[in-house]
Amino acid sequence: ERHFWAAPFEIDNEFGGYGISQNITPSLGVDQSKLGALHPQANTTIGIVATDFDLDKSELKRLAIAAHDGLARAIYPSHLPYDGDLIFAVSTGKIEKPKDPVLLSTLSSAAAHCVARAVARGVYHAQAEDGDLKPTARQLIDG
Repeated sequence: ERHFWAAPFEIDNEFGGYGISQNITPSLGVDQSKLGALHPQANTTIGIVATDFDLDKSELKRLAIAAHDGLARAIYPSHLPYDGDLIFAVSTGKIEKPKDPVLLSTLSSAAAHCVARAVARGVYHAQAEDGDLKPTARQLIDG
């Protein structure tokens, strides 16, 4: 069965349109499908989310924390002790932030969705390179 954990956030079949798995059985142990899952920094994922709103340092930290949840929506298992995952949040400051208490919540939700979609798109559209130890998602899907 082929699917992406981020399937609920997919737009216009951007990573194949395979939908949500009907056979999800989460493991209580470490899933060995992550190459080198128990080796320090073997599964590091780094990303960035950006906004034009002039968020302050504490708001950007909150945005980065929320965006980090997008990794867990796209990668299973996620947030393991040796992963080394990091999401940066930045602001251009071009748009004055409205006095709307809901804005940061809305941005945070959108950031998590975007990170989940970005990870799945990256995996789905990855191209094979000489010397790769594992097949790409497309190679597995297409056979």
